[in-house]
Amino acid sequence: MDFNECMQYLDGVRKQCGISMGLENMKRMLSLFSKPDAGLRIIHVAGTNGKGSVSSFIAQILSEAGYTVGRYVSPTVAGYCEKIQFVSGGNTEYISEESAAVYITAIKNAVETDALCPSEFEIETLMAMLSFRDRGVDYVILECGMGGRNDATNAVSGKEMCVFTAIDYDHTKYLGETIEEITADKAGIITPGCKAVSANQHPDSFNVLEEFSKKNSVSMKYRKNIRNCEYSLDGTKFCYGGHTYEIGLAGVYQTENAAVAIEAVSLLLNDIGYDVIREGLKKTKWPARFELISKGPLIIYDGAHNPVGVKKLGESVEKLLNRDEYIRVGIMGVFADKDISGMAKLLNGVFDEIHTVTAESGRAENADKLAKKIKKKCDITVMPHSDMKPSQVISFLEGRRQTHGNALGKKNAYIVFGSLSMYCDISSSVCTF
Repeated sequence: MDFNECMQYLDGVRKQCGISMGLENMKRMLSLFSKPDAGLRIIHVAGTNGKGSVSSFIAQILSEAGYTVGRYVSPTVAGYCEKIQFVSGGNTEYISEESAAVYITAIKNAVETDALCPSEFEIETLMAMLSFRDRGVDYVILECGMGGRNDATNAVSGKEMCVFTAIDYDHTKYLGETIEEITADKAGIITPGCKAVSANQHPDSFNVLEEFSKKNSVSMKYRKNIRNCEYSLDGTKFCYGGHTYEIGLAGVYQTENAAVAIEAVSLLLNDIGYDVIREGLKKTKWPARFELISKGPLIIYDGAHNPVGVKKLGESVEKLLNRDEYIRVGIMGVFADKDISGMAKLLNGVFDEIHTVTAESGRAENADKLAKKIKKKCDITVMPHSDMKPSQVISFLEGRRQTHGNALGKKNAYIVFGSLSMYCDISSSVCTF
């Protein structure tokens, strides 16, 4: 199969199999290919929000230290091949379409011969392991797709470290209704004797992580206090562990992610120096996480798609966008299966107005329905745009502002958030505003 045929095949798999919870399929598939995970030095990352940012920081620091890193990423914003990355010498390379097609074709033939019915995520997880083995990477950073215990990524062996970002409510249909249940699922990635690092957690999450750590003879290391934070739209400066660091990621939540990464690499490599960590953090890029897209007009993109993400987005908006200077305009598009009511409750006081769009996915909530759900939960002006993309909404609002002016003498700040599926529309349209 060529790449396009492979995408059609995966589309069929997605429709037929949906989400698969459990490890039997994945373990069998790894065995069919002589266990490509064996011998890989794996850093397994679980959590609710921040997995991508923490993984990016760790990968860049390890690259700065001279290692080659394989990353398995989900979800993506820059196309299918972003799922599998190779980071080396400060550069990031995605798997090629040609290589992806070769691996997917081989996996398809093997699972059909063995009468297996894998999910799309299981196929992609196996492809990642095969590609990392074939490239001979020094370390693999493996992000859980959902949860931990029953996530396909948890079928791998050879874990050197487990890393936990902040744990909160999400995917409750699959992971449980309480923080304890959700944490227990995510803590299922811990294996006996591996190294482990965690962000600061809710007390109930902390207790569960400690329980699982003790059962597996693991000493969990938690991030320490972060001090002297200086925030701007271009990045953040902060002090941690007696050193000063700078990151180019603007969200106020990124210092937490950077601190977790510092603890992870310091535990992984006892002799790693401050200069290596500092340069790795400084060079890290991770799109669509409170990313400044444009300064004229001011446009920010954030992938917040659950209540905790929206809460952190609100904290960044409050810290970085002065009400005396900006009218804060939210443009929201989100998947229908997300906790829309929980997010809507948190929008009051953050935005001056909200404009809803239909995200670019079959799973998306319709803009009109989304607007109605938001209006039920907060007292704010909400306007749906069912026939517009976020870039078109911005163009419409900018045109209206330039024609009629602004009685308050403020500039508009556009914050596009929700589904990552809208990112390409904004990033590719910025030069047209």
